Amino acid sequence: MEFELLIDELPVRLVRAGSTPISSIVDDSRRAAAGCLFIARPGAGGDALAYVASAVRAGAAAVLLPEVDDDTLERLSLPESVGLAIAEPGTAVDQRLAGRLAERFHDDPSSKLKLIGVTGTNGKTTTVTITKHLLEAAGHKCGLIGTVELDTGAAQGPRPATLTTPGAIELSALLAEMVAHGCAYCVMEVSSHALHQGRADHLRFSAAAFTNLTQDHLDYHGTMDAYADAKAILFERLDEDAVAVLNADDPWSKRMARACKAADLWASLSSSDHGYFVRPIELSAASSYADFSGPWGSFTAILPTPGKHNLSNAIQALALANATGGIDHERLRRGIESCKPVPGRLEPVGPEWPKISPRMPTAVLPMVLVDYAHTPDALEHVGGALRELTKGELIVVFGCGGDRDRAKRPLMTRAAMQYGDTVVLTSDNPRTEDPKQIIRDAEAGFGNCPIRQVTIDDRAEAIQYAIRLAGENDTVLIAGKGHEDYQIIGNTKHHFDDREHAAAALRDKAGGA
Repeated sequence: MEFELLIDELPVRLVRAGSTPISSIVDDSRRAAAGCLFIARPGAGGDALAYVASAVRAGAAAVLLPEVDDDTLERLSLPESVGLAIAEPGTAVDQRLAGRLAERFHDDPSSKLKLIGVTGTNGKTTTVTITKHLLEAAGHKCGLIGTVELDTGAAQGPRPATLTTPGAIELSALLAEMVAHGCAYCVMEVSSHALHQGRADHLRFSAAAFTNLTQDHLDYHGTMDAYADAKAILFERLDEDAVAVLNADDPWSKRMARACKAADLWASLSSSDHGYFVRPIELSAASSYADFSGPWGSFTAILPTPGKHNLSNAIQALALANATGGIDHERLRRGIESCKPVPGRLEPVGPEWPKISPRMPTAVLPMVLVDYAHTPDALEHVGGALRELTKGELIVVFGCGGDRDRAKRPLMTRAAMQYGDTVVLTSDNPRTEDPKQIIRDAEAGFGNCPIRQVTIDDRAEAIQYAIRLAGENDTVLIAGKGHEDYQIIGNTKHHFDDREHAAAALRDKAGGA
């Protein structure tokens, strides 16, 4: 695309068009390549101009700068062959502007898909995964953008994700891939950080869902009200012809609905007074048998994932699929029953993981489940679900991440103690903090509770200890990291997968039985 056409009618001033058409858009100089437009957007260091020269050396065909004076522009000394545009006074060169440029460059892919966004503290991954499965089971090709993976419909299949919600430029590129691969839908997780930073402002959503709001990310947002305000942006930006699926069991849903122009659809686990309702019939540690009601009437089905909170995610997914895809009663029922466990969301782990085989016929082993629960509320919900389904003891292994909300650390411990018979406190992703200090912060939540309390700094040893301790009727919950296959120590990622360590510990236990 010609540079002049790309920025036409946007709040930027063209200085010169340059001599090369634009072949890509980047806002990270490390991704700059021949023919790209480099958007000099302030990063973590705050200096928007620091990397312009390196982008030009990498072959940038054009540069978009924030408002600068003539002296600064002269010091940059950009070659005449490089296109140049400068933001108009008062215009921020940020994710919002980058998104508008990316959407235009990729020919508005979000308008060619039915785009479904899911936000909330807990349950986003499960909700988008079930929604995608329901749509595809009904014959609609669907892409996915989430915490665990990115699926653009390409023949080679999904690839691992690095952020819950990518930056604005990458979002439009991913949606363009989906269009090119024949997707009609996309479901995506939308984080509070992304909403606050405007990463999704350029996208047009056909539907959005709110799962819940509990304490998390207060190191970024400061207060729960500010956290809720960020989540509410998704609903404030919905058009009148869109739909909003709200969790009737969470009081923060009223905040989401306040400025929402879209039709609001309410889903509930606790009251049949709402349009979408799920009633548990029989729950086990492997699945949930329930009655699902909505505009289709009602049907009973087995969701192959345990826990009432996952039934709440499932009814919201059903509402999204039904409202956007018009999927009928029978296809919804078949879709629910053919779901697979979501990676790292109460995922059963057996000695032969990744095969789903939580027990070996040759030995009597405990049920072991790995879950991403990393907030007090999530840990409480998962613990409560497993407590109801465990005949023996519930052993909870958890830790707290470094460089994150310190206030929630003792709350995590209290949540683990609420349902656990034994609580094993260990390390999570310490990042640049001292792991021992993180554990000391979390230990403040133990108090004088009489349950067995164990602290083991090394996470692998903590998992081994819990599984050695567990008997045949016990359940071991390994919480906090879920699908993650790494541990961040300092600024380095080291390979570490809770599921691998749990499977190894189960093999050792089986061999010694």
